[in-house]
Amino acid sequence: MVLLGDFNELSTAHCKSAYALQLNVKAFIEHFGIDNVGFLTLTFPDHVIDPKEAQRRFNSLRTNFLKHHYPHYIRVIER
Repeated sequence: MVLLGDFNELSTAHCKSAYALQLNVKAFIEHFGIDNVGFLTLTFPDHVIDPKEAQRRFNSLRTNFLKHHYPHYIRVIER
């Protein structure tokens, strides 16, 4: 898979990850229906560079809010 020239060329690992995500999203939509699927982007208000701190914050959000309102999800981590 190649996107617009060499600069945006995806590695084999990224292609595999993108394909796996595509299959998971397709299965998610087939299971829940397109009208029951949304997209949510979460960002930190400050500059978090420690992966453990980011994980701790996400786990807190998931435990205290997300699991009560959105029990099923696909999570994609981006640095």
